[in-house]
Amino acid sequence: MGHLSAWKFIKNNKKQVAVIVVALTLSVMGMYVVGSILASTRESFRPLLVDSLKYQMYLEVSAETLDKAVPGEARLYRERNRELAARLEQLPEVKRAYYSEWSQFTVHALMGMLVTEMPLLEQEDIPDYLAHMKSKLVEGRLPEKDFELVVDSAVMRNQGYRIGDKPGQGLWTIVGVSDGPYMSCVGTTAHGNNSGVGLIVLTEEGVDSAEDLFAKIGVHLTSLDRVSADARKGREMFQTEIIDEIDGALLAVLISVIALLTVSITVAYNSYMRNRINEYCLYASLGFSRMDVYRMILREIAILFGAGLLLGALLSGGIIALIDVLIMHPMGLIPVYIEPRLLCLILAAMAAVIGILQFPALLSVHRIRTIDMLED
Repeated sequence: MGHLSAWKFIKNNKKQVAVIVVALTLSVMGMYVVGSILASTRESFRPLLVDSLKYQMYLEVSAETLDKAVPGEARLYRERNRELAARLEQLPEVKRAYYSEWSQFTVHALMGMLVTEMPLLEQEDIPDYLAHMKSKLVEGRLPEKDFELVVDSAVMRNQGYRIGDKPGQGLWTIVGVSDGPYMSCVGTTAHGNNSGVGLIVLTEEGVDSAEDLFAKIGVHLTSLDRVSADARKGREMFQTEIIDEIDGALLAVLISVIALLTVSITVAYNSYMRNRINEYCLYASLGFSRMDVYRMILREIAILFGAGLLLGALLSGGIIALIDVLIMHPMGLIPVYIEPRLLCLILAAMAAVIGILQFPALLSVHRIRTIDMLED
């Protein structure tokens, strides 16, 4: 005796089957598209918080630390910082160190925004900074006087800027566009209109923190010294404010979608399983075992979920591509088409739903009787 076909019921009951497949497709699509947008937020902020801070740091050294590091109360605060910068430049892992101002610029993602540092340097120092950050001028010119900016091309798209625009309440003028992997922006002095003033240190990759770097020149940083950004702080901020927040949001989405999917699929599946009990009894009367019927049910479930996953993946890819073309690329963001961790979570969620569907399936198999049951 051959095995029971899982295709017969599917072919003859397209409307009932379509309801389940559509529910699965929409669930997969919703979870993956939202997860992809969240992953895009993470990857768009990674160059700013993690990658760029491998090569630069910003900190304000307190007067107490300066007194110990560079004795001499009669000397100006600026002079002592510059002497500290000169000592840092003697280290092989430090390329340049400046005592200067810095400001901030903003990058918006589809979900959230990030504000990060932008150095304000002397005109002659800007080419070295751009070269260190692997950026090159692609449009316009470099700053030649105060209150001028070179803005990365991705930030230009993200903020909708053009050369000649005056961001920062009209304080600066954008005179050039750069292009590089870290969205690096740089400007000239703001004469006190800044978000910080202190040491800007350009380092080689591998310098983990300002504290470790300063220890090499015999300077112990304390809680009085304000580190605005370094590699360690960038990683910690990326973990707590980006990854943890995204993981929490993604988990909430997955739980909500899976809860709704489980209820809807279970109700729909349980309904048509009850309607098929006479069919199962007929199979038993023809000589098929309960295990044969159960295997047929499993094959039907596999076909339905496989179709839902395949259609959901195809539609998700199309929607993400559309979002990339219409929104992400114009905003200078990094799209994420394939997210392995998200795929694993969705597959695990689908497996959990399949596991829950075993209860009505096993109950239906348990109720199988011979042909006599059809007469009741």
